[in-house]
Amino acid sequence: LIFTSYVLNKEVPTIQGLCGIVVVTLGGYLLQLGNAADSASEGLPKPASKSAKSKDSLEDPMQSAVAWSTLSSVESSSKLLQESTPSCYSSSVVAPLKALASEEGSLLMLGVAAMWSLTSSLDKLGAEHAPSFLVFAALQRLAMAIPFVLYLLLTRPRCFSLIVFHFPLLLATSCMELVTVLSYLKSLETLLVSYAIAAKRSGIVLSVIVGAVFFKEDIVRRLPYVLIMFLGMLLIIFSD
Repeated sequence: LIFTSYVLNKEVPTIQGLCGIVVVTLGGYLLQLGNAADSASEGLPKPASKSAKSKDSLEDPMQSAVAWSTLSSVESSSKLLQESTPSCYSSSVVAPLKALASEEGSLLMLGVAAMWSLTSSLDKLGAEHAPSFLVFAALQRLAMAIPFVLYLLLTRPRCFSLIVFHFPLLLATSCMELVTVLSYLKSLETLLVSYAIAAKRSGIVLSVIVGAVFFKEDIVRRLPYVLIMFLGMLLIIFSD
């Protein structure tokens, strides 16, 4: 993104702004690794309590040997995983990079990121050369909608009936998307493209806070990564 914005928009971020971009990216990367580690730990089987095990043994002596063997295996696996967590976590730091060689989805997302870096710079060029960013937003969305509408008309014309049944939800979603796009294009008038995208990606910080407030999620382990991204945003804000 920094390279494409330099080539297309002649934008050069300051040293402090560049550091802010790197810090925001690093914080988001670590936050995703933390989420993956939490998801993996949630799948760990929990051993039965000793009281429950003793009760089962008394009620069914024939299965006591099997119960003791299974319990010992689960406890050993749990202990081994807990002891090896730091090394596993450190190896997972490069896991997304290794996935590029084996997972098609990771390669596709890498291509999407490359295209986004190009289209973001083109967005600023379009907004600058259009009569206003509102005109550019309207023309852009219209150009995006026409191919999809034509494709659906030819392949799945019945899907348009869903608009009637889900119109309130679609209207609310469209309004939020409209505000998002217009705010983004407006920000490009005063911000470098790389700064605007870094701020856009830091929205994950708000997602973590919303998860804690509304869904009672435990964010204690994620707070360091959130603070890293917040620090990166401060570097960008006070770079100029």
